[in-house]
Amino acid sequence: MFCKYCGAQVEDGSLFCPTCGKSLEEPQETPVYNEQPEPVAYTEPAPVVNEQPEPVVYTQPEPQPQYQ
Repeated sequence: MFCKYCGAQVEDGSLFCPTCGKSLEEPQETPVYNEQPEPVAYTEPAPVVNEQPEPVVYTQPEPQPQYQ
């Protein structure tokens, strides 16, 4: 058998080429590096909620006219 990278003669059943050192096994799955990464969805931040209660304003009642 011959190395598919450098053409050197290799013994049958060898895992690596003795000349160039490349692996002679077929890869299980070839990784694809040219694919674009999936875009990350951007969401607007949640609106800030004022967690302090509105201040309570106490008012004096208007004076009522006194009839005699």
